[in-house]
Amino acid sequence: MSSRILGREGNTLSVEQKGKASRGPLTISFENVREIVLTPQREVHSRLVSGDLKASEFTTRVIDRGAFTQIINHGEFIPNIWVPPVIGPALIEAETRKQFQELRLEILRRKAETAAGRH
Repeated sequence: MSSRILGREGNTLSVEQKGKASRGPLTISFENVREIVLTPQREVHSRLVSGDLKASEFTTRVIDRGAFTQIINHGEFIPNIWVPPVIGPALIEAETRKQFQELRLEILRRKAETAAGRH
């Protein structure tokens, strides 16, 4: 998946996303533009502006729990295409897990850089 910032006004970004999700013989390509509203240290809210879906809206909350940080994500989307009932949800789940794993690795990489004194 690739993402590119198209514009920014304060804490609101316009982001273009392109990618593919595959599982077995099924491949779904997607391209969209999302409005992303950042509430620093607390929340990221995104909604579909244009693209391959009928609708999409997600909220990710970051909660400081002292010794650890809890991340809660809730989202809903309505596809424009037929999604096979068994393999489709599994594909979407696998792609979502992959994206959150990549996000986690990036957070850990940045934390290690900060701890080492690099910014």
